Amino acid sequence: VYFTPNVTFSQARDAMIKAAADLYGADGVEVKTVAQSWTAVGVESKKPVKGGTKLIG
Repeated sequence: VYFTPNVTFSQARDAMIKAAADLYGADGVEVKTVAQSWTAVGVESKKPVKGGTKLIG
């Protein structure tokens, strides 16, 4: 399950990135494209970033 009835835009972004990774692999160009698309419209992830670097985006 990627979405719940009360999903926020940030949660939708994270869920769509996870769905792309599940379908195409974490290193797939689709994952980067989905992340960049959300960033282009001003929606960022609310998840903490590990190690001070961006994991996706």
